Amino acid sequence: MNNLMTEVLVGLLLISGAVLHGVTGLGFPMISTMSVAIMYHLPVAIALVVLPNVIINMMVLVPRKNAPREEGIIFFIQKFWPLMVSSVIGCVIGVMLLKQLPMQWMYLLLSTATLFYIFYTLYNNRKGRAKAVVTVQSDISSHQRYNHLQMIFFGGLAGIIGGATNAMSSVLMMYLLAHSDNKNEIVKTSNFCFLLAKIVQIILLKDELANMESQAIWALLIITLLSVIALFIGIRIRDKISIEIFKKFVLLMLLVLALRAAWKAMVLFLQ
Repeated sequence: MNNLMTEVLVGLLLISGAVLHGVTGLGFPMISTMSVAIMYHLPVAIALVVLPNVIINMMVLVPRKNAPREEGIIFFIQKFWPLMVSSVIGCVIGVMLLKQLPMQWMYLLLSTATLFYIFYTLYNNRKGRAKAVVTVQSDISSHQRYNHLQMIFFGGLAGIIGGATNAMSSVLMMYLLAHSDNKNEIVKTSNFCFLLAKIVQIILLKDELANMESQAIWALLIITLLSVIALFIGIRIRDKISIEIFKKFVLLMLLVLALRAAWKAMVLFLQ
């Protein structure tokens, strides 16, 4: 009975994560990993949730019927390629850290960076963005170079944390929420980075994938189906939410993820 209750809890958490991912464009990789980690060690948990994460990321990336060019993958790649390339490189490093270093340090880094960003964003929202707009318009070339450096930094950091913990969404949102007011752009760009990270994990975690038990594989295939249905529900809700509500919802989600990561780090340090 105890095992059954644990499996039900994991399933409900996975489904909830898929709904949330449909609403905000983030959450499922970390929530699914944390959920499965209740039953498995972190490297195995990350390997087990690769399939549902890949499917969900690909579904989110599918453009709408008769969608404009600005909603296509090519447009996002051209605009955010430094973020994407650096996230892949960072993910390779992150998976290596996952296999070699204690995980509590990664959770602690994630929690600290995310909490700092939440409070920084809330503080800046009170001051407005007028001054920043004037500065950008005065020197577009300099801004573009600086923006590329920002993308490389945040993409690399997101990749390292994502490769090691499946929690790259928090770091990606630090950059995307500060540089875009387009919900579709935020969701599609982050999910493309998630998909690239999953491909890296599939390659580097092939031993963990090859050694999965058949019972676990069948269970996650069922969960994948339920998660896809839940994702559609989340997407329907997302389309009805304004950008301000969307950003506040993402910040709330980041706070929950940061507190959970801090708790996980503390537990690991005390072991």
